[in-house]
Amino acid sequence: MSQKLLLVDSSPAVQRLVKQASVPEGFEVVTSKDGLSGLQTAEQLRPELIIADYNLDEIAFVPFCERLAGLELLPHTPLIALVNPSDRIDEAELRFLGVKAFLEKPLRSDDLVHTVKKLRQESAPNRTAEGAERVEQKHRRGVSDQPASQPLSLAAEVAPVKGPSPGERPGAITSGAEEVERTIARLPPDLLKQEVRLQTAQILREQLPAQVAAAFPKEETIATIRRSVQEQLPPVASQLLAEMKPALHQGLADTAGRLIKEIAEKLVLEQLEPAVSRHLPAVLEREIGALDTPVRKAVQEVAAQQVRQTAEAALREAAKGVVEEALTQVLRLGLQAWASHKGEQPKS
Repeated sequence: MSQKLLLVDSSPAVQRLVKQASVPEGFEVVTSKDGLSGLQTAEQLRPELIIADYNLDEIAFVPFCERLAGLELLPHTPLIALVNPSDRIDEAELRFLGVKAFLEKPLRSDDLVHTVKKLRQESAPNRTAEGAERVEQKHRRGVSDQPASQPLSLAAEVAPVKGPSPGERPGAITSGAEEVERTIARLPPDLLKQEVRLQTAQILREQLPAQVAAAFPKEETIATIRRSVQEQLPPVASQLLAEMKPALHQGLADTAGRLIKEIAEKLVLEQLEPAVSRHLPAVLEREIGALDTPVRKAVQEVAAQQVRQTAEAALREAAKGVVEEALTQVLRLGLQAWASHKGEQPKS
């Protein structure tokens, strides 16, 4: 006979993959698209395995698990949660609520088959015995008529023990306590532990904020923190400053040296520029005046030498012309004399 598998997921691709992977393993797959319809199907179907998306529609995953526990499906029925990589889950809390395994989306068929086989092997030895024990305990406690959609509550199973009323005998209190003990002893251990966990979680959610606020008033807490800071900050600061002192000194020395150098250079430039502007002309004039006589003398010497060289060149040019003319006259006279001697008239 095939076992029933309830899949609570709105994705058609996930539904198709789970069916393809689970049917060959002997499961009859029933699907629901949201958490509320999944709870109704789980109540009617009583499946051997539940696979549910962590991001359910209509109801959050944690209340979904709590409602399954109220249907007495957890922690006996294996529950696999399908999570996305971006989901921020508290795995410890979910395992506490009854989740047996986590599979990451996108879902892979081989991972699903491996997880299903593992959970089936783990739950098979105890499932038959646990089911029979639950049926027997329900009949023995007379709770078979209780609606399955409502969570069992210790408050409904255990009558509160009241103090003695006027005139009531002490033995009546003892009898009530014994009845409470007998009632608790009749509860199945797993159901008792699950119910205690659910009741504890609910009490913590409802009562803890108020208890914390009452135990630690805001004004008193702030005043206490302020006093602690005022008392502890000075010694801590002194210790930190003592530890940082060498580094601070070194840093100050390096920084101060560089800043002093820059400031000194700036001041020198600021003071030097007006002084140079004020005194440089007089210094240059004095130095030029001191150089005037030697320079003048040198110029005169160079000028005289140049004049002398120019005059000599002019004389040489003039003498050259005179000499040439004189030679020409001498030659002409010589020729005339020679011609007269020969009796011939020289040709002009």
